[in-house]
Amino acid sequence: MVDERGTRMRESDAFSWYMERDPLLRSTVVSVLLFDRCPAPMILREKAERASRIVPGLRHRIVETPLRLAPPRWTVDPDFDLSWHVRHVEVPAPKTLAAILDLARVTGMAGFDLARPLWEWTLAEGLEGGQAAIVLKIHHSLTDGIGGMQLLATLFDLQPAGS
Repeated sequence: MVDERGTRMRESDAFSWYMERDPLLRSTVVSVLLFDRCPAPMILREKAERASRIVPGLRHRIVETPLRLAPPRWTVDPDFDLSWHVRHVEVPAPKTLAAILDLARVTGMAGFDLARPLWEWTLAEGLEGGQAAIVLKIHHSLTDGIGGMQLLATLFDLQPAGS
């Protein structure tokens, strides 16, 4: 018999999940990381692949219980496709921080594909001065702000190269 205790959502996470149905109450966390130069897209993809294997939930989708008799369950997405979650775009004109913040705003307002794990990373390159940004979007049922910061600290070097 399979032990399902670890696959059920906590009640607090289920609450944020059920709020998703109302666009005004979406529980989405959006972060913007600015880089002095564009990270190599392949390295970013490798980091996302690694994170998806070690961070609970990044390869899981949600399956609801009929009639909400129990909290939803996290199940491994058998069709997990990293390219759906890691995107690469050119910064739209005028290629300023304002354009990145607008991209983050639009990303945050869009709902998740509920048949997939609830996160996205978008690398936006071509900012003025050769800079780049990553817009990270993750559902609050996967992590809170502290967990998100811990995840970022394990994925990215916080010191400039050579320092």
